[in-house]
Amino acid sequence: MAYLTEESAQMKGKTQLYIPEEHISDIDAATKDKDLIQRLESTVIYWTRQIKEVVSSQDTQTSQESTSPLDEIEHWRNRTINLKALTTRL
Repeated sequence: MAYLTEESAQMKGKTQLYIPEEHISDIDAATKDKDLIQRLESTVIYWTRQIKEVVSSQDTQTSQESTSPLDEIEHWRNRTINLKALTTRL
């Protein structure tokens, strides 16, 4: 699901962090559920990779794609929107 969420968002030029729908009603029981812990840890590891890719790839796109000052401004606007969305999702 995380991969599909990421791919569909990338087609729109955005980064979307997949948040699994885990229904946790009892925290004590959840901390003892090894499968649940493993799924959540895997999700956070996936998020870390996504965020690293966004930060490192957008720095290189600036010089490659910009042909005018207006392109540069548009790039930084899009980057700001994308990073703000990531911050909100986190």
